[in-house]
Amino acid sequence: MSPAWTLYNLEFRFPETWLGELTVGRMKAPSTISRVWSGIYLPVSARQAPVSALTRSRDDGVRLTNTAFEKRITWGIGVFNDWLTEGRNIGDNNTYVTGRVTGLVLDDQPEEHLLNVGFGFRWTDFVEDTIRFRAKPGVPLVPDYLDTGDMPGDEIRWLTTEVAWRKKNLMLTAEHIRTDLDSPSIGSPTFTGSYVWFEWTLSGETRSFNNKKATFGRPVPFRDFFRGGNGLWSLGLAFNDTDLNEGLIDGGDMQQVTIGINWYPQKSYRWGLEYGRMWLDRDGLDSTSQFLHLFFHVTNL
Repeated sequence: MSPAWTLYNLEFRFPETWLGELTVGRMKAPSTISRVWSGIYLPVSARQAPVSALTRSRDDGVRLTNTAFEKRITWGIGVFNDWLTEGRNIGDNNTYVTGRVTGLVLDDQPEEHLLNVGFGFRWTDFVEDTIRFRAKPGVPLVPDYLDTGDMPGDEIRWLTTEVAWRKKNLMLTAEHIRTDLDSPSIGSPTFTGSYVWFEWTLSGETRSFNNKKATFGRPVPFRDFFRGGNGLWSLGLAFNDTDLNEGLIDGGDMQQVTIGINWYPQKSYRWGLEYGRMWLDRDGLDSTSQFLHLFFHVTNL
């Protein structure tokens, strides 16, 4: 039976020292740029399918993060075990070791030109009997297009690589995720996923870059709609590929294209309209589907 409630996020941060910032609680693990990035600030309405399928949103544990070389390098490492939200003893859950390192290769402030690269890892020895990967195509109220079902295993490893690039009002981010599951009984499958995001701000605004977290900030309109301006308009384009068909597992192989337009009347509100098309190979069947998604986001005022 599912729990009646779920703890979403609870962080206790300690005063920063030369070692970095220590955080304890339920939080985002240092993993990929799209997970560190706040979901309501993304170029499209939701995280891409490979990220949803192969990475976790939040975990219970301890995280240490820091920067170096005038914030051109960021790093983070953490140890996580969901004993708090699962309501079980620590020894009955998988314990994950997670880390992320990024480097600012180019930071040309006068030209607002930026290039940041990074990689991440995650590892666990199995204590729980099974693990499962699944994801929707980035829209609510639809079933999981990708689903491996419960898989047994002995050990699992994740490796991620990421790129973030910005040139004035044009932005691109991309990631590749590789997940290796040691499980001889199902052929020790390797699952992969990749995506590319583009955003073009039609009204000319440039997204800020958070050097401490190595991720982009929220779009902020030059001219607030509620003060006589036009707000911020942007176009978003996303491609992703998720392959969960490997060994004896037929979790689905899906490619997706999403294009959308966003309007931010001011920094705390967002309207968006997206069109998406998916190509899915699962259970021996090839299918194509489409969606049109109208959404509204409100963030902190």
